[in-house]
Amino acid sequence: MLVHCARAVEAVPRLQDGEEAVRRRELLVGTTGLTGAAALGLIPAASTAGIDPVAARLEALLLGEGGLARPVPMVHLGKSLAAAWRSFENCQYSELADRLPDLVNVARASRHAATGQARDQFAAVLSDTYVLVSELAVKINKNSMAWLFADRALTAARDSGNPASVAAASRAFAICMRRLGHYDGATRLLVDSALSIGADHGDPGPVLLAAYGSVLCTAAYSCAQNSKGAEALELIGEAGEAAVRMGDARVGHSVFSVANVSVYQIGVHTALGDSAQALEHARTVEQHQLPTPERHARFCVDTARAWEQFGRRDRAYQALSVAERHAPEELRRPSVRTLVANLLYSPGIPPSGLRALAARSGVLV
Repeated sequence: MLVHCARAVEAVPRLQDGEEAVRRRELLVGTTGLTGAAALGLIPAASTAGIDPVAARLEALLLGEGGLARPVPMVHLGKSLAAAWRSFENCQYSELADRLPDLVNVARASRHAATGQARDQFAAVLSDTYVLVSELAVKINKNSMAWLFADRALTAARDSGNPASVAAASRAFAICMRRLGHYDGATRLLVDSALSIGADHGDPGPVLLAAYGSVLCTAAYSCAQNSKGAEALELIGEAGEAAVRMGDARVGHSVFSVANVSVYQIGVHTALGDSAQALEHARTVEQHQLPTPERHARFCVDTARAWEQFGRRDRAYQALSVAERHAPEELRRPSVRTLVANLLYSPGIPPSGLRALAARSGVLV
């Protein structure tokens, strides 16, 4: 019997090393349900059917990071990062997702090749890049993915020793904590970060004030979502004072300002269930002072949430219509689509035009 088995085995042609490698590759690819071409990177991951292209790009970046890239001078990397932030500020999320893989890999390669103070500077830029990736993941409601990128941002920021970078990365990390239900931990991280900046006293410059105020705005919103109204109002009040101290200065891609604090006031009071007060703050916002389409869209969406809570879905629809004119991709975000769906399927006759807006936003109608 054993002899017959041995002869049977000998009758099976042996695979050459190259063929064996191909077979293993095909076996592994088969377990993922992907085509060989997609798994090998011969077609963009974003083209896989049924997957949101922005999410697919971020997932590919998370899994395939470390591709070949050459270091570049700081000035070139800074220009590329600024262009990516402009895509975010203009709510061009698909375009941004296409930019990010190369940007991350070049930033990593540049930091790895640098030494001394230059390495610290590249580490700060790498952290800022990861913050941007995390912000985009939050926009499309990929919270666990956002957490991973925020963690990388915080590691790079601490490596850089730059207080503003540490604050920005801590804010990104805390946003992920909050969205996953860790409200108290998020608030502690944000408050500790704010205190470490040292902008609560003395005469700090605009960079530190912007970092300080942005962290406090996020801390206030975290407290509001955790039903801690007194703490939320105290924190947003301190953020407002920081904005006044900062004046009209604009720092890089930071959007911190008096107008932006007012936008946060809308979200804070809506989260606390006080839509009337939220709408009072909405009326005070100087919309021309909102520096980017993303901030204007955020103002409109937050105002729409307040109007929905107030029971005026007609006014909520009007606010969303303005948001769509400024930033159509913003309305295709999952959380905004949920808001649109709630307005559409609430009892009563929907406002004229709401059904068409819902269809454009990707809501099933």
